[in-house]
Amino acid sequence: MTTGVVTFAGTAAAADTATITANPNTTAVTSTHTATALPEDEDRGQGLESIQIDYNSAEEPSNVEKVGKDDVKRIGIDNNEDGEIDINLSDSFTEIKYDNNFGTITFYFDGSHEIKEDEEVLVEYGDVVNPNEPGDYQTQIAVNVESTDHPSQVDLHIEEDTPGTHVGVVDVDPAEVKPGENVSNQTFEFEIHNLSADGKNDTFRVRLDDRLGDQFEPESATVISGPDGVNVSDITLENDPDDDSSKNDTMMVELNYNNSTQETYDVVLQIEADVAYPSDSAGTTYSIDTEIVDSDTGETDEQEVETILVNDPPTITNFNVTKAEGTNLDITFNSDVTLSKLDIVITGDVYEELDESNFDEDDDVEDLYNYSATFDTDTLGNFTVKMEYAQDNSGNELTDGPSDSAYIPCDDSDTDDPCPDVSNFTLTNTSGSTLEASFDSTENLTEIVVDVTGDADVTLNETDFTNSSGTYTASFDPGAVGNYTATLETAKDVDGNDGASGQSASVTHTVSDGDDSDDSADDSDGDDSGTDSDSDGDDSDSDTDDSPGGYFGDDDDSDDAGTDDDDSDTDSDDADTDGNESDVDGNETDVDDDVDVDGPEADVSDSTGSTPIAIQPDEEDDPDIELDGDADDVDEDDDVDDEADVDEDTDADEAADETEETEMNTETEATEETTETTAEGETPGFGAVVALVALLAAALLARRRR
Repeated sequence: MTTGVVTFAGTAAAADTATITANPNTTAVTSTHTATALPEDEDRGQGLESIQIDYNSAEEPSNVEKVGKDDVKRIGIDNNEDGEIDINLSDSFTEIKYDNNFGTITFYFDGSHEIKEDEEVLVEYGDVVNPNEPGDYQTQIAVNVESTDHPSQVDLHIEEDTPGTHVGVVDVDPAEVKPGENVSNQTFEFEIHNLSADGKNDTFRVRLDDRLGDQFEPESATVISGPDGVNVSDITLENDPDDDSSKNDTMMVELNYNNSTQETYDVVLQIEADVAYPSDSAGTTYSIDTEIVDSDTGETDEQEVETILVNDPPTITNFNVTKAEGTNLDITFNSDVTLSKLDIVITGDVYEELDESNFDEDDDVEDLYNYSATFDTDTLGNFTVKMEYAQDNSGNELTDGPSDSAYIPCDDSDTDDPCPDVSNFTLTNTSGSTLEASFDSTENLTEIVVDVTGDADVTLNETDFTNSSGTYTASFDPGAVGNYTATLETAKDVDGNDGASGQSASVTHTVSDGDDSDDSADDSDGDDSGTDSDSDGDDSDSDTDDSPGGYFGDDDDSDDAGTDDDDSDTDSDDADTDGNESDVDGNETDVDDDVDVDGPEADVSDSTGSTPIAIQPDEEDDPDIELDGDADDVDEDDDVDDEADVDEDTDADEAADETEETEMNTETEATEETTETTAEGETPGFGAVVALVALLAAALLARRRR
């Protein structure tokens, strides 16, 4: 015998905190496994999120690849460790995930069930293939695996495959019937192993309970799994020779398969039959026995493989939950029979279990029994009430009853404890990759839940928000661009008053660079400022030094962005810099590239030096400022006030230049004379400086008039 051995990390919990069994528990067969586990102490009071079974055998794990939601036979809570489901959680069971490489399967829940003390989670599921070798396979089982530090470790016991011909797993659907119910096409499914592949007929018999003799009619027999070429005879009815009655209570099917390359074969046989059940009381069971006789070996295998249960669950109608006075809930429903046991669970902003002692039963009215209860939630919010279990006096059981929900809002009429008034709920784009959720509240809030859904899902709570004078704001990165909707789920004050009523807002989220300019412009220069690209690669048509030394206006030309391509001159003639610079008092004045500095100069000088200046109007009487006699073109547009674009000189312009230069020279000479005749005691050259400043101011004024 080979034993599966595996090493686990962490400290194992007590052995009696989990169990796992296989049926059948033989090697290499498809089996139904049942796993149970007690949560860790720290998980009590938390919502049930998952139960994980990690086979993780060192040799070969059980194969769980085919297990799906439809293979889950039972899932829920066992309160007394008797192997029975006391609280059915099929409604809160959401999905299965498996990793067959590591033999791990995880069952997930929606978290609505709050784990109580001594509650054992139980799950039974089929379509598991047992390991190929017998042994005790160490297995880890964890409840709420994401937060479990010490999963339970138990052994899955696998035995040697039964030698010879035998019947394995049997499934019956439905396996539970009502008294006197007529079931059409009830399905019986059998695994039959090790039949001889000699082409001879192998006989398979299904014997139903004596009480069902002559109560059923076979419809079909089909091999749903097995080698191609298996032949199945028609179903025939016969009387059990060991039964003294003359009733036909046995279905017989003959199979054969011929293959010279293999000795035996396995099949899964499905039989369908119409069955009329007697009006037996609840709790009655009907047994199913099988017998397989191999044609070659003559081996016979007989066993009881399944039972059918009679159950007539109570019929529950008009199940209603309504808000009553204060924080009370009224729970009412009707039943067609008197109930001896009742299990009702309240979830939401509280968790509470009610039983039959909490309910009043009214007298029989129109063949219905009326049940009612009032429960004080002692809080506000949303509540769901579900009937998990009901049983009548005859033992008939209802294991998955109806449910209803109710909402208890705060009372606006209570002036001493007012409801939070929530307004201005918004969701907006901010700079960078973040969104901002914001709203106003008239009360300080201690609990906030905002659900953000869309191309990614985000949940915000009170720790994400800042409060500034009643305005609550949270900035967050959703992780992806796209469309988003934010919904205010909870906005509670310290007294539990909730101002949330589903307020919501939506936004299309894009990643922003924080610039409010038009990001949609497709600029050829790669700048997103929305400006047309200039041929020189600069999105603005001006430089920061359009005037010499700043005397004529030191513009930063920030408003020049947005000009057309035609606004900028790209001729090399527009900027003619020969290195000549105007110098006042030895200080250099930088000249913009748009100003020519190679022509005749008008010297305004005193003892501190000379400054060449020339003023010339263009053809449109739009005076330009230039420092030579050869000015370049000035474009006719609205942007010239911030640029010194120079037009080509005409003869008239040159004449005007000479006239102005003459006048300026005359003024300069007068200035020099004034400086030389300054009254005794005055600083020599002071008058020239004053004149020079006045002249420069006049030139600046002339430029601005352009």
